[in-house]
Amino acid sequence: DADIPSIVDSIRNPEEVRLLRASGLPFLLARVDAPPHIRYERLVARGRVGDVTSLEEFQAQEKRELESADPTTQQLIATEELADCVLVNDCSLSEFQERVKEWLDSL
Repeated sequence: DADIPSIVDSIRNPEEVRLLRASGLPFLLARVDAPPHIRYERLVARGRVGDVTSLEEFQAQEKRELESADPTTQQLIATEELADCVLVNDCSLSEFQERVKEWLDSL
């Protein structure tokens, strides 16, 4: 149903943004970001098998994802540049939920 809003996460390639904007449905891209040290701490706390095991590996992985020129891979910088807003997730879950609610209410 086109009247029901949807949320899509993990958009990591500018072509995904272009396709969603071309769909004719209302679309806003919110970039959710946090400082690198917080992202790394959260990754470690998650404890998922296959995740990097050191800060150095984390930084190298992020560099690859940010700077790829291959159109078939993640291109985070190019995707981030298309965002309509930035939501900083450097706080508790409840505080971040409030930030998101405030942003949605402002639309």
